[in-house]
Amino acid sequence: MNPMDDVFVDLPPPPGGLRRLRSRLDRRRRWQAPALALAAAAVLLTLALPPQAPPPDLSPLLSTPSSPISVLPAAAGRLAVSEIETGTPELVHYRVAGVVSAPD
Repeated sequence: MNPMDDVFVDLPPPPGGLRRLRSRLDRRRRWQAPALALAAAAVLLTLALPPQAPPPDLSPLLSTPSSPISVLPAAAGRLAVSEIETGTPELVHYRVAGVVSAPD
């Protein structure tokens, strides 16, 4: 006799075990079809929508400032403000940079 035969013991199935297993599997299958249909609809909707507009050109914001702007005397040495050209006269952007001093 092989010693490995004693490792796995044959057990009889519990009463109604096969019926309970099948009912549990049926409950799982009930939600799988709607979930799959919903996932497929989401994919089709994503592919069917027109692409969004390209992002705006941010290069004017990253350009070198055109001219320095005056700073209040109290903030002198700790704050720098400069105007950034945007190419649109109605739109004005300012770049503000500050230095935070360490507490004394």
